[in-house]
Amino acid sequence: MVILQAGDKIPADLRLLEVTDFSVNEAALTGESDAVQKDASAEVSANAVIADRINLAFAGTVAIKGSAVAVVTQTAQHTEVGQIAQLIKETKEADTPLQAQLSNFAKKISIAVIGIAVSIFLFGFFVQHNLVEMFTVAVAVAVSAIP
Repeated sequence: MVILQAGDKIPADLRLLEVTDFSVNEAALTGESDAVQKDASAEVSANAVIADRINLAFAGTVAIKGSAVAVVTQTAQHTEVGQIAQLIKETKEADTPLQAQLSNFAKKISIAVIGIAVSIFLFGFFVQHNLVEMFTVAVAVAVSAIP
C-alpha cells in the first residue's frame, strides 16, 4: 500500500484505491502540461491509452494536489516509463546520408592505401632493398594515410 499526498513523486505504477481531490502531473509521461484529475472508482478499459487511465498513477509523475491510497501494480522496467525506456534503448540509430557517404569513402581510401603500401613493399623487395626498412616504410604510409 502506498499513501500519496501533494508533492509526492509516484514511486511505481499504482492502482488507486481511494482518492481525495487527487490530481497528478503526467507531463513526464504523456507530455500533457495540465494536471490529470484521478478517480479511483472509474472503470477504464485495459486497452485505454495512458492519458485515459484515470484510475492509475504512473511512476515518475508527481502528485499535484489531494491525497490517495494505492497499491503497486508494476515496478522498475515493467512500469510504463520503464517500457518506454526499453523501447528507446532498442531503437537503432540510422546513419545519415552524409555518414554513409563518408564511411563508403573511407573504405575506398583504406583499400587504395593498403594497395599502395603493398606495392611499396614489393617494389623494395624486387630492387633488393632492406626488407625491414621497406616494411617500416609501407606501414608508415598505411598508418598515415588511412582515415
